[in-house]
Order: sequence, then structure tokens, then C-alpha cells
Amino acid sequence: MPRAPLTSSRRRSARSRLSIVATLCAVIAVAAGCAIGPDPGPGLVLRDDGGNDGVSAAPHTSSVPQLDPPTSRLDWRDCTAELRSTYPFARTPGVELGCASILAPALPDRSAVDRVRVGLVRAAVSSTPADAAPIVLTSGTDMASSATLMSFVGGSGKRLLGEHPVIAIDRRGIGGSDALDCLTRTQRTALWTDALNPPGEVGASAARQDSLSTRAASAFSTCSDQISPLQLAYTAENAATDIEVLRTRLGMNRIGLLSIGEGSDVALAYAANHRTHLGRLVLDTPVPYAATAADATTARVTGVDAALRAFSDQCRAVTCSLGSDPAAAIAALIGRAGTGGLGSLSDIDVLTAITTAIATGPTQRTDLITAVSTMISQAASGSTGALAAAVVTGRELRATDGQQVSTCNDASSPPGRNEAATLIASLTGQYRMAGISAMSLLRCSGWPAAPKPPAPTGFDVPVVVLNGAGDPINGNGGVSSVAATITNASGTLAVIGWNGPAYGVSTRSDCAVDSVGQYLSSGRAPTTTDCPS
Repeated sequence: MPRAPLTSSRRRSARSRLSIVATLCAVIAVAAGCAIGPDPGPGLVLRDDGGNDGVSAAPHTSSVPQLDPPTSRLDWRDCTAELRSTYPFARTPGVELGCASILAPALPDRSAVDRVRVGLVRAAVSSTPADAAPIVLTSGTDMASSATLMSFVGGSGKRLLGEHPVIAIDRRGIGGSDALDCLTRTQRTALWTDALNPPGEVGASAARQDSLSTRAASAFSTCSDQISPLQLAYTAENAATDIEVLRTRLGMNRIGLLSIGEGSDVALAYAANHRTHLGRLVLDTPVPYAATAADATTARVTGVDAALRAFSDQCRAVTCSLGSDPAAAIAALIGRAGTGGLGSLSDIDVLTAITTAIATGPTQRTDLITAVSTMISQAASGSTGALAAAVVTGRELRATDGQQVSTCNDASSPPGRNEAATLIASLTGQYRMAGISAMSLLRCSGWPAAPKPPAPTGFDVPVVVLNGAGDPINGNGGVSSVAATITNASGTLAVIGWNGPAYGVSTRSDCAVDSVGQYLSSGRAPTTTDCPS
């Protein structure tokens, strides 16, 4: 079939893929000793047959661990109606949803004293084999894994259910896990809005940064008093322990893990601490692992801004309601909110509403673009009802007290106040749409520095990385960093790219999900490639 000519957006997407693959090749060559030439060495080989611009996974020749069925079952209760009501954005016809929970030690040295309840949701269809090994899904702190599961099985991820049930495990304090409610209403609002308070504390002004930093420190003091001595019990590493508790409860020797977005922090911590119990690992658009707070923020801002530019290009291509320059329209609305022009809606509220709407919107591309662009154009014209509703959804899905505590627990090497101010000025100056989210660097002011997460020392199975350039929550700036983490541990890596707008390639790309399904069954890495977008 002849290839369509490259439009400006497709040229940009192609350049983006080439840039990422070039970065991956450089990372792999340095970290794993790969040679660019006839003898690429172990782990990855370089090809010139068109697969993902020349990168392909080497064959995995050692024996592949099997995913054995569980030997015990949890007490699942039907919660299909409940979850469809809680997450009405998801359409999951034919999917059976069950809820359960497990108790896990809050901290390793307090296992006999304090325990936390961790929420689980199991998705299956009528044809799912009763004895099939489940795949465990985590999206970390981005949103409750149970919410992500709804998008997953409401889209392309449902294709996996014919072979495996999928169990979403919520992080502590989030979703179906025991909720954290440790902030005052005033503190919560300040963190939601990044302390926007016109006319002085606006944009990325020093006054606003000072206010947010002060309010964040106050929030830590309030939460710390309520959850003491468990202030650091909400890390990604402890969330990995919860997965190990689940594996033990199910009576499985090895489990398969599928992470989306920030869930990669949990999955890689599990790989580091429980290597011999990991049977499959899929990292869908991962975030940088063990990165400093400054580096993680930079990767997210640049990646999300690029995803919004790609969305804007697609919006213009279908003649959406945002006119000839949708990116300018989005930036203008965010900027207007940042000076108090949308009343109580802040700039970060608007950004979160837009990116959440893209992440949880209709599965059909044109319907998604129409819904999001209409919401933005209506708000620009003074009708903010749909945008305000999206702000509430964004806060409920992405900005709970549990997510605040867990995010700060995971923040590594937070920058000093002057360093943060310099980086915020740089990112807000360069990135018109997502730049204001750099203010999040200050939301953990006053919180204790998190311990460095464990580094994986090896992988018994190949690792599949899905690279979603259109991810509106995190962008795909973490892919090259995670590739380095895997190759530093002599891991075998396959990368499957996809450029559509979605939180999670596996929620929207049938092509990628089919490759993942084959990997789950065989344990062998698929060929590195790009799926049609």
C-alpha cells in the first residue's frame, strides 16, 4: 500500500521518532557496550529493515519463565455498576469487573504493627480462561490504577482479556485503597491551583512561587501530624511490596506486570527487589526512573507540550473549532487563566482539564478531537461550564491527598528554591502550553527527601517498552532514560512506538496490544517497530 505524503505534523512526528530512536541507540551503545556495526553485542541489534527506524530486539535464547495460573483466589465481589458510575468516561460493554483488597505491611520494619489496605480491581470477559495467569496493571500516582483499567478495557486493552484477566492494583491512599484525607480545604485548593491569587500571585511570578512553597510546607506539616509515623510509607518501592503481597496471596511463582505512565516507577522497583518473581514486564510510556525532581519535571513538561502540539496539528487537520492555530488557542486560554481571566479556574486547572479530557475521552479520534476542542473554544468564548466540569474531573482523578503524599514520597533530590525558580522560568518561557506545570516542583516544598529507589540488577525476561509520543499526562520523555536503566542491567529491550493522543499506547493501539499479547504468551520480545497511528 503506498505511503501517504508527509504533512507538517507527520514530518514532526517522524523527526520525533528519529530523535527518540537515535537517543535510544546512543544510550544503548554507551550503557550496554553495543557497537554500531556488524557486532552490536548482547541485548539489542541494529537493523536497517524499516522496523522503528532501525532498532530491533535481539532474540531471547535462554529459557523463558512461564506465567503459571494462580493457586489461590481472592474474594472478588462484583463491582461493575459501581465502577461504571465512578468512572463514567469509560465504556466497557461485556467486561466483568470484580473488586477486592489485600492488607500489606505499611513499612518493612513495622510489618507486625501497621498495615494498609490496598484496593484491587479484576477485569475479565466471559471467554477469559478460568485458570489463566492474571496480568497486574499499575499506573502509579498518575491516576488510580482502577481508573486506568477502565480506560484500558474500554479501548484496545480489552483484546488481552481473551487470554488473561487484568488486575489493577491501586497505590496506597488512592482509588480503592484506604483513602488519605490529611489536607485542609484551603491547603488542597492552594495545591490544586498552584496558589494562583490575582492580581499579584499570577503566572510564574516570584510572589506566586513563594506562596505555593509556603503552602506546600504547611500541607506537609498537617499531613505529617495525621499519618505519623508513616510519612514515608507511600513510596513507589512500598507500592512494589504491595504487588509482592498480591503475588503471594495468589500463590503464583512469577507475575506479569503492565505499567502505564508513572506506574513504571513501581514496576521497576518490583523488578529490582523481586527479580525472580517477575515473569513479564511491559512499560507503557514510562517516566524517567530514579531521576531527580528537576529532571523528571523537565521530561514531563517537554513531553506533554509536544503531545499537545501533536494534538493541535491533528485538530487543525480535521478543521476543529480552534481555528488555524489550535496550539495558540490552547496557550491563550491557559495564559488567560493564569492572570485570573477565568475566575476561580487557574492555569494549571485548565491544563489539567485539557490533558485529562484527552486521556479519558472518546476512543474514536475524531470524536475525541471534537469534544476537547469544543470545550476549549466554548471557554474562550465565555461559556466555561464544560471546562469547569473537566477541572473537577481532573482534580478527582489526578490530585487527591493520596496522590499528593505519594508524589512527594517519590520526589528524589528536590531542587533548592533558587534552582527551582530558574528552572520554572526556563520551562514556562520555552513551552507555551505545558510550561506552567513546572510550578509542581514547589508542591513538595518542606517534605522530606525521598530515598533513592532500588536499581534493577538484571532481568530474567525481555522488557517491552511502549513509546506513546501523544501521551498528555507525562509525554514520552522517560523512554530513553528507562532504556538506559534496562540496558545498564543487561536487559533485552523491544520498543513499540505509536503517536496517537492517549494516556497509554495499550489503551488505544490494537497493533501494540496484539504485540503485547504475543509477548505475554511466549515470553519472547516482539520486533521493535512503529504501529500505525
